[in-house]
Amino acid sequence: MSWDEFDAGGMNFSSNLRQQMQSALLVFKSGLGTAADLSLGGFDSHDENEPIREALMTHLYQALDFLGLRGIA
Repeated sequence: MSWDEFDAGGMNFSSNLRQQMQSALLVFKSGLGTAADLSLGGFDSHDENEPIREALMTHLYQALDFLGLRGIA
């Protein structure tokens, strides 16, 4: 499994969001499914909210670009 790692507010985060997207795309292309639940945690930080939220949103936008490059988003 491929994990993206990034820093947010001095904390290290890892996410497999792109891997989740790749798995969902395989299911869609095979015709076995039409929807997927994807997860990206870390938003309920209780501390250092701004830098953490900014890093997580940047990661989310990059993941959406990943889908866009594949003609999905």
